[in-house]
Amino acid sequence: MSIINDVEIIHLLALQNINGIGPYTARNLIAYCGSVEAIFQKKASELEKIPSIGFKLARLVTQKNNLEKSEKEYRLLQSLGITVHPYFAETYPNFLKNIPDAPILLYQKGPLNLNTRPSIAIVGTRKPTEYGKKQASFFAEYLASQGINIVSGLAYGIDSFAHMSTLKANGTTTAVLAHGFSTIYPASHKSLAEQILGKGALITEYSYHKKPKPMLFPERNRIIAGLCVATIVVEAAVSGGALITAKLANDYNREVYAIPGNLGIKTSEGCNQLIRKNLARILTHPQEVIDDLEINGLLQIPASTIKSPSAQEAANTSKINLNELSLEEQKIYRFLASCENAHIDTLHEALNLPIAHLATLLLNLEFLEIVESLPGKKYRIKK
Repeated sequence: MSIINDVEIIHLLALQNINGIGPYTARNLIAYCGSVEAIFQKKASELEKIPSIGFKLARLVTQKNNLEKSEKEYRLLQSLGITVHPYFAETYPNFLKNIPDAPILLYQKGPLNLNTRPSIAIVGTRKPTEYGKKQASFFAEYLASQGINIVSGLAYGIDSFAHMSTLKANGTTTAVLAHGFSTIYPASHKSLAEQILGKGALITEYSYHKKPKPMLFPERNRIIAGLCVATIVVEAAVSGGALITAKLANDYNREVYAIPGNLGIKTSEGCNQLIRKNLARILTHPQEVIDDLEINGLLQIPASTIKSPSAQEAANTSKINLNELSLEEQKIYRFLASCENAHIDTLHEALNLPIAHLATLLLNLEFLEIVESLPGKKYRIKK
């Protein structure tokens, strides 16, 4: 591997900071000119002849103060302990490197090496229900306890519950920011961001002083999707940002899962639609993600990172040997184990089982004293 020097990083930083030059154009310029340094040695008249560059961009690239400003920024980043990962460096996240629009530079605070363990994204609405909060917390804690890095966007709602529950499980979590490191948005999550830095990471593609803007959040979501072997959507409206992340993950040929929700609830519509349109696999228990990814050879967790399940999860699973149940009964059990109770119609919709057959399965689980029925055709795990 070639040695990466400061001059090369400063030139990459200057290129990424030019308005109108995204990942595709940056790579195009480097390919045509032979190196990133060579780009800034060209005249504007030479650059504008390169496909997709043109008159305006060529003159932005050749502005005299580009490199000077970038060198000052780079020295600032170094003084603040912010690591810069060029896209061709070994430290650049491998999964992110494989997407076509990966940033040419990634900035990181925090000690986590993103290539030492698999990452799974947990995303969802900023206004979750109690059900959504519970599921985000349960899934994050369980997966983190198995050595998986949990990735989200540090936003209100599902994101914050995913990060906090990972920290509670003493796991590692990564927050992908839609702005530079000069600020934390939302400001109320500064304390959470500091906790993440204990053993996790904050990452961004944006220069240090870049402020959060609405259009940057959907752009940021491609990094969340690209960084991870799988994306889990917990709760989301049909027009929610989490569905953008799910679409991007599908575009990158990554696994997408959705946790089903109650009918008639706005924050469940996005997840239910993903499942109905076969854009996401239905998910009723976090172990299903691990099993799927291991079968497909996508999940390689170092043994040293695997921890015992949380006390809550151990209590839930110690009551019963799931291997004694049919696959359909296992799905019912796992769904009910992830919530306080569920109506038979919710189970029917979530598990795609005919009502008559579902009722028979539930009755059998009642006979086994695994499930108990509640008034109003609701069911829960027997306590």
